[in-house]
Amino acid sequence: MADRILIAVLTYNEGERLKKLLGRFPNRSDYSLLFVDDGSTDGSYDFLKSSGYNVLRHERNLGVGAGIRTAVNYGREQNCDILVVMAGNGKM
Repeated sequence: MADRILIAVLTYNEGERLKKLLGRFPNRSDYSLLFVDDGSTDGSYDFLKSSGYNVLRHERNLGVGAGIRTAVNYGREQNCDILVVMAGNGKM
């Protein structure tokens, strides 16, 4: 049985950097992609949502730790085996 992999991308006002990052993900279906928006005010959340991505949103900026907790909780709810956490600015 294959591992269930979740890639969680933490975002906060990433704008154009986020759009560039999206093009770097392989077109494969062996992982799930989740964006955790930490209260962005630059339209990042609206862009992701309207593009059909799976997005969880904090209504206000709570910090990277809260974003990681949100991703971990979601991964547990989805019975994921592996969680990869990435920064939405594309630097990691």
